[in-house]
Amino acid sequence: MLNDFENFNFQVKDFKFTGFDLDAFELENAESFMDEDLSNFDIVKRQDYFELTNYQLDLKIQQRLIDMLSKEEIEVDLDFHFELSEKHEEAKIGFKINDNYFEAKNGFMELIFDNLQKQFDGKYRFKNCYGCLYGDYSVYGQGFMGPVLCFKNQKEAYLRVQNKGEYMDLDPQESTQQEIFCCDEYEIRDKSVGYRGTVI
Repeated sequence: MLNDFENFNFQVKDFKFTGFDLDAFELENAESFMDEDLSNFDIVKRQDYFELTNYQLDLKIQQRLIDMLSKEEIEVDLDFHFELSEKHEEAKIGFKINDNYFEAKNGFMELIFDNLQKQFDGKYRFKNCYGCLYGDYSVYGQGFMGPVLCFKNQKEAYLRVQNKGEYMDLDPQESTQQEIFCCDEYEIRDKSVGYRGTVI
């Protein structure tokens, strides 16, 4: 699996799949195949693309955490398992820090990270867009993975936001990013601000 932080991409023989989210993969070169060529996959034809359905993924996702006592960064490999079917969508993440094991599962990456953040009991913070002071979610909902809306283009205005109405009055965000992305302007989300507040 290749992630360029715009799309996830993977290839099985001649079949190339791409998607912004881990629950929405599109077959890139669908016109190159006959129906019988696709028989090894569960693929649904939408209006103008072919979508992969009914699959499982097992990945290692590298992430950084901040030790809140020492302020040092810790690199962890998240063991990530994802299942998608017509009736079920769920991911599980598990990893160790020293001798402590953390695990959470849900149908939304945000809620998995919320659960893990609670398990950290204030000792660690995620150094990614989920854990950033200027990252927030859309009021219109989201798929499994984000996207996180980035408000670093209007930091002071964003930090004054305390409810949905004030959030909706903000200028458009600078960009949207995957929850697991992190840029040079990351700051620890240690205040209850914006639309989603924070988990400490």
